[in-house]
Amino acid sequence: MATLIFRFVFLSNDSPAVVLTSTELTGAAAPTINISSTAYGDGAIASVVSGGAMTYDSYTKSWSYRLAGADLASYVYVGAATTTYATASPATVHALGIVVPDELVGSRAASATALSNATWTDAKAGYLAGPVALEATLTALKGGSWSAETLKAIYDSVALRLATASYTIPPTVGAIADQVWDEALSGHVTNGTAGKTLSAAGNASDPLLNTVPGSYAAGSAGYALGRIGVGEVTAVVPVASNGDITLIAGDDYLDADGRALQWTDTGLTWPTLSGGTVAFIAASFSKAMTIVDATHVKLELTDSETAALRSKRFAIVFTDSGGHVATLFYASMTVVDAN
Repeated sequence: MATLIFRFVFLSNDSPAVVLTSTELTGAAAPTINISSTAYGDGAIASVVSGGAMTYDSYTKSWSYRLAGADLASYVYVGAATTTYATASPATVHALGIVVPDELVGSRAASATALSNATWTDAKAGYLAGPVALEATLTALKGGSWSAETLKAIYDSVALRLATASYTIPPTVGAIADQVWDEALSGHVTNGTAGKTLSAAGNASDPLLNTVPGSYAAGSAGYALGRIGVGEVTAVVPVASNGDITLIAGDDYLDADGRALQWTDTGLTWPTLSGGTVAFIAASFSKAMTIVDATHVKLELTDSETAALRSKRFAIVFTDSGGHVATLFYASMTVVDAN
């Protein structure tokens, strides 16, 4: 045999509903309970308690009735609580109740705290979740202004409420993106994964990390870079800073090729060149030069001319319009046989 506890909360018809306490439900309005039972598979209903007085719990603001000697193995028990309380406003009272075996009733501290004031909230309704016989309870609670759908919605709200105490707020989209981009690539070495592919692409992101000439084709920049240092290159400047010249026998030194020999009067010691002529003279070889401006002259030589030059000295000579001759300067000349 077991002891069953029938517990009810009485609500006014106000909006929002107000929990009625022993202050309102007193005297003739004190709640009573009728309990009936039916055997499993029988269908016959028998009265177990009629007009049973209920006990008020100030902590939970609820009314309860304790039924001892219940045979849960053979019978189903249903309780309906009523009160005669009625005033002009509120005019209707609804009863919400549950029935549980006495041994399943634990600490009432949380319920007492949650129901400690007269305002009914969703959070407080969450404490009513427990072993509820759904069909019997909905039938017992259904009133004139309530529908089965309304009661089912209340039950779902109570029974399926999210346990916020153990709920963790998920990270934002921005936080997820930051974590992805801040992930170290060194920990991703499996072929085919994005991390491995990004790590392997390091050389592609900086082409100067590639080995040259490597697989670069002839004619490409990578191939050319790879050949630097293979041979030795000697740079020859035809006109030195002191005016000396070094020529390759058989080479052309033409202005069209950008190789004309040029001299500049940086010390401003030359006479006025306008109206006169300038000539390049090396032993018996003489050739007219071009006056670029008052301090700048240039000389073009063909391949046959450089092949014939053998003198080690040369002079640049100016002749003015009156026939007067002035040597602008003279210097050394070296002719190198490329063969």
